[in-house]
Amino acid sequence: MSGDNETDYSCAKWGALFSNFNHYFRDEAVINNTEHASVAMGIGIFCLYIFVIAFGACGNLLTFSAVIRNPAMRTNRNLFIFNLAMSDFVLCTVTAPTTLYTIMYFFWPFGTVMCKLAGSLQGINIFVSSFSISSIGLDRYVVIIFPTKRDRQRHFMLFCFVFIWLISFGLAVPLLIASDLKPIHHDPLCNLYFDICHEQNFIWGDMIVSKEVYTISVMAIQYCLPLASLVFVDEWRREVVPLQTQLHQWALHHC
Repeated sequence: MSGDNETDYSCAKWGALFSNFNHYFRDEAVINNTEHASVAMGIGIFCLYIFVIAFGACGNLLTFSAVIRNPAMRTNRNLFIFNLAMSDFVLCTVTAPTTLYTIMYFFWPFGTVMCKLAGSLQGINIFVSSFSISSIGLDRYVVIIFPTKRDRQRHFMLFCFVFIWLISFGLAVPLLIASDLKPIHHDPLCNLYFDICHEQNFIWGDMIVSKEVYTISVMAIQYCLPLASLVFVDEWRREVVPLQTQLHQWALHHC
């Protein structure tokens, strides 16, 4: 009987210890030489995240409403903005709360599947946003080249939508594979299981593309691709539009 009581006490003690250690923002050190921050800082970060999440979600919902309710707003450019808003809405309602949880707490209680989804969704949001911005620039290029061919413009838009989401999911696959649980403390006797969710370096080591190459590629896609597409279209517009205007004036003068 005393052995059972001793076991129960030990389990309760370990459970309370890990439960307290799980909170990153605390005013006292649960275990010596472990990182933690003040509760006041935690409250500030929490309030800031909630404000950004609520503001972003409401703003994107207003974008959805404007495009859906007003047929005049359903231009190609606005539909790309709608696609961008869809990605941002997922970011605000899913990715940001998940990130907030990982900031507030050390351990991940939601299982392997949710860990992998949380890791990959962030990458998908980044890629969809970058490709949507690039597509807005390319859509301007198509409008300049084919100003009267609405069907071609519409087909280009649909192709971009499918391409954006497919390629974004594909590029996020390495994050899906590399994100996994790392056991910190497993005690079946006390039914205590504590894991952390992050990208595992040994999984990256088994993949064809290294983590460093993937990170650099993502940075290039996120920043360089949208910038390059917008610069290209702007330079093209400066050269083509004046030429089209001159040809139009010449035709009017000689006809």
